[in-house]
Amino acid sequence: MKHDLLQIAYSIEQKSEHPFAKAIVEKAQQENIQALPTEQFKNVVGSGIEATLNNHLMQAGSMSYIRTITDISHQTSKRKQMHMQVKVRHHYSLHKMENS
Repeated sequence: MKHDLLQIAYSIEQKSEHPFAKAIVEKAQQENIQALPTEQFKNVVGSGIEATLNNHLMQAGSMSYIRTITDISHQTSKRKQMHMQVKVRHHYSLHKMENS
């Protein structure tokens, strides 16, 4: 699962200029993880990014950004939410939007 999360983060972060994104890309490359193809990359300035991966909208960014796009309550299904902490002062969150 850790490998899968890093692969997803790497895939959507590889076009970002953010220092966290660069650290994720570097770690994935060190572990020889292959990026998955993404489409429609968008930088949400000061908040996060989004990209389409396997026909799913993937969004990553600060917890405050993720809270603006989804309800992150304790009742939320773990299958629909994935979070990864980076050992710095901030959190890195990855949210997969489920198709209706």
